[in-house]
Amino acid sequence: MKATIFATSDFIGVPNHLNWDQIKEMEQSGCIEIGAHTRRHVELTKKTITTCGRSLGS
Repeated sequence: MKATIFATSDFIGVPNHLNWDQIKEMEQSGCIEIGAHTRRHVELTKKTITTCGRSLGS
């Protein structure tokens, strides 16, 4: 069984968050999979459809 980590993409590499090398190492271990998350961890139910699209990277 794998653990899943959902990475908030705008925070990757920011102090006290994961960096790309750590994410790659975890993914390559075979024990952890990386899942998609929003870019900034906003509460989507309180945002407009346009803001939601930007938060999801589209």
